[in-house]
Amino acid sequence: MSTSQIKVIAVDPGVRKCGVAVFIDGILTRAATVHNPEQVQRGAVAWDSMLAALGPLVCDVLVVEQMQIDGRPPREALAVQFVAGLIVGAATAPRWYCYQPRQWKGSTPKHVTRARLLRDLSPAEVKIIEKQGHDAIDAVGIGRHYHAKELQL
Repeated sequence: MSTSQIKVIAVDPGVRKCGVAVFIDGILTRAATVHNPEQVQRGAVAWDSMLAALGPLVCDVLVVEQMQIDGRPPREALAVQFVAGLIVGAATAPRWYCYQPRQWKGSTPKHVTRARLLRDLSPAEVKIIEKQGHDAIDAVGIGRHYHAKELQL
């Protein structure tokens, strides 16, 4: 029997901040919102700064939210999608998956998504997310969707 652990990193990408969740063997071990130190510049300068703020993403599986055009300005959505592409390209992950919000949460409001996660997580996992903002919460939701869909956990 193998004793190797499977590390999954889930990311809710953004230009100014990203939500990140880390799972080991399907159990949430960390969740945070990573802020981009570059809050003024746009384009490549901001994208590169956000990628650097995330640091090295080394895992067995990377799961990233894929943007959908749903009321936000297309220019903004394209910038976020560009960051998502940079994240996938920079990560050291033999496998990666992308899910649109409608795939992992439908049209559920953020407060409902948070309540469902708090209901479904273990007490130790709840402690990790209870004081987190919506970006980290979304990363947890994206990671849990991966585990449910791809691994049937």
